[in-house]
Amino acid sequence: MLKSQITHVNIAHFFSVTLAVLVGLVGLSGIIAWFIQFLPSLEKDYYFTKMSIEELVAFSLSSLGLLFYCFFPKSRLTNFATIIGAFVFLIGFAFLVKYFVGFSLGDVWALKETWMAPNAALCFVIMGVVLLSLNVSLTKKLYFYPLLLLTLIILFSSLVLLDYSIHFSSTYGWGSLSNMTLLSALLFLLWSLSAWIFLFQETQKTIISNQTYILPLVAFVLVSLASIGLFELLAIKERNDLRKAIASFLPQVETTAKEVVELQHKALQRMIKRIQSQHITLGEEWESDAKDYLKDNHEFMILALLNENLSPRVYESKLSPDNTMLLLQQIKQSFFPTTTSHFVGAPFQSINHDLGSWIFFPFSLTGERSGYLAIYYNYHSLFADLLSPVVKKLIYVKWRYQDRVVYQNAETQLEFQSMHWEQQHQLILNGYPFTLTVWPTQLFIDKYLSLIPAGFLVFSLIFALLFATLAHYWQLLQTSKKHLQRIIDSVNIGIYGLNSKGETTFYNQAGAEMVGYTSDETLGRIQHLLTHHSYPDGTHYPAEQCPIYASFKDGHSRVNDSEVFWRKDGTSFPVEYRSEPIFNEQGKLIGAVVSFFDITERKRMKEQIEERNAALEASNQELEAFSYSVSHDLKAPLRHIIGFIDLMKQDQNNQFSREGERYLSVISKAAEKMSHLIDDLLKFSRVGRASVNKQKISLNRLMNELEEEFQSEIKARNISIHYRDLPTVFADENLMRSVLMNLIGNAIKFTARQKKPLIVISSNEKEDVYEIAVQDNGVGFEPQYHHKIFETFQRLHPASEFEGTGIGLAIVAKIIKRHGGRVWAESEINKGTTIYFTIPKRMNHDQ
Repeated sequence: MLKSQITHVNIAHFFSVTLAVLVGLVGLSGIIAWFIQFLPSLEKDYYFTKMSIEELVAFSLSSLGLLFYCFFPKSRLTNFATIIGAFVFLIGFAFLVKYFVGFSLGDVWALKETWMAPNAALCFVIMGVVLLSLNVSLTKKLYFYPLLLLTLIILFSSLVLLDYSIHFSSTYGWGSLSNMTLLSALLFLLWSLSAWIFLFQETQKTIISNQTYILPLVAFVLVSLASIGLFELLAIKERNDLRKAIASFLPQVETTAKEVVELQHKALQRMIKRIQSQHITLGEEWESDAKDYLKDNHEFMILALLNENLSPRVYESKLSPDNTMLLLQQIKQSFFPTTTSHFVGAPFQSINHDLGSWIFFPFSLTGERSGYLAIYYNYHSLFADLLSPVVKKLIYVKWRYQDRVVYQNAETQLEFQSMHWEQQHQLILNGYPFTLTVWPTQLFIDKYLSLIPAGFLVFSLIFALLFATLAHYWQLLQTSKKHLQRIIDSVNIGIYGLNSKGETTFYNQAGAEMVGYTSDETLGRIQHLLTHHSYPDGTHYPAEQCPIYASFKDGHSRVNDSEVFWRKDGTSFPVEYRSEPIFNEQGKLIGAVVSFFDITERKRMKEQIEERNAALEASNQELEAFSYSVSHDLKAPLRHIIGFIDLMKQDQNNQFSREGERYLSVISKAAEKMSHLIDDLLKFSRVGRASVNKQKISLNRLMNELEEEFQSEIKARNISIHYRDLPTVFADENLMRSVLMNLIGNAIKFTARQKKPLIVISSNEKEDVYEIAVQDNGVGFEPQYHHKIFETFQRLHPASEFEGTGIGLAIVAKIIKRHGGRVWAESEINKGTTIYFTIPKRMNHDQ
């Protein structure tokens, strides 16, 4: 499975890199072609192939930036990709400013005036933003926004490609002069697919299965398509209005052209009449009249009177003599007999590549045809003078005869970019068919096409982005809520939420099962009335007195373990609950969340423990009373035994044999040992029965007093005792004296074999307690007996080696326990022993 996943990732990486390299190579090739003018044949095709140098540079850089991310996703080289993204963004943004503000880029770029479709400029802006954001997206794994923007580029480019494929050019340029080229749309699509595949690879295909990505992206596409559809409806209406306005110029131009030609013909017919009536002679008078005609009619290039054999009698010309003679030689080719008042020869191309025709008007001087008035007619001059300066600012015109362009007033390539608005019309001039084409100037387009559709589209796309973002976060919220609900349902304690009215907003499964409801049954209902309406004794529990309600009234937490919750079936169970207030972002109190659990078992166990503790305490008291009673009752007979032994030693001493004296001595020692044991038992019993009167006690002072008491032994054995800076503690002075006396006494006893006995008393202050240590260099004991030495009558050494009853450390342990501390020992054979005990800092009660 892992191998298959790696294979998928490698294939995705291959396709991503391949598409990015392809886009980069096309852009780089285009840049080279621009500078060496390698593609002159493409100059005519601005719709489909030709791209501006800025587009080519932007595509090349965008591909380079994407390759940085593909090969070095976590390297510092991605910083170069962000710089490239900023540059690509500026290219697109500059052209958008040009379209919406009218700012020319010619001077800024130090290049000739360039153009770029507004949708292409917007795509470059988006590409720049994607390159800028990928660095953050890869670091923080925030892939949604790049995916959203890439989807927008795919949408734009796909629509343009669709428009080209079905020859519906309405969305190429959004109603402006510039259209996105076919090649640009294809490169946008390839680049965005490359980036999409790259992100698909980075997320290990989770994009496809993650609803937080898919549903918002689908919503974004649907809203965007709806926005583009509405934009098209608005744009189509404006375009139809524009086309109608353009079409209205066709009959005007046709009428003007025909009127001009008709007036010219009438003027020539008047000349014929004057010649035939001999009002003008064929000498200087005709020459003057002909020059006036040539001057008043720019279309007339040559005016000639021909004989019947078509040879010129006289002529006047605006052209050079050579060109005039060449055109006069064309007369016979243009002439054909007719019975009409005049006839026009077929149009032909003149010496200067203009289109012209010979027009013939027959005349007679004596009632018979004497010749012809011939005029060489220049159509370029006719068409150039038809439009007024005002109309020329609004429309461009093109006149064609057959496949030949006779005249056009659009001179720059940018003016040809609006030709998709063109309107054509066929008309007859001088008996020959001409094609009239009309298309609007930028001034005319700006008059009829507003930015309202484009503005609507931009705001709609912004709305789509916001809508998709909200959908994305809504999906994330729903996913988080589901995860949180699973977590809440998985715990074995009850949890529910309340609003400021006390109504239930959620209830986890465990809690609902405890109270016998389903989660849905509790939603929207006042929780106090459902589960907390009565005290444990069944009396009414007012909501105003409820600690839970108090939490979302005063904003303080509440904890309670002395109340009950009531089930749906009317039974109750003891609970411990905690109520925490909830605040919104403005700090306003909006409710509370309550956690609770059934403490029935805990209560039962607590009661059992209390019962057992009470029984144990009673047993201990009885045992202590019994021990005290036994010890006290044994003390009196023992005193008598010891007393009589002493009397026997004094009064009958001379009557005992040596063996009898030895027996008497053994009895005496046994009685004394038993007396010490009874004294220790009484002390141990008194420790458990005596009250603890705590006060401030200086341990340094106690040690000074004890050192005086042990002074004879200290001097006799040369024992070194060290203590300094012992703390002042809260303790019972008599009991604490007993602790230190027992510990010092033990240390003195078990260092008997040492030549240089050493006892060190030290302290260590902890967070809540003082830790006291009594250390000696005595015989020590095995580590496994650390806890045994604090039990009564426990001895680790035989009585023949070290005297004692085995109760001293038990007394120490009991006293320290009553002070709320603990006691323990550390020791090794022949390395000494350290007894530790702690005393709490606070003035706690008797334990």
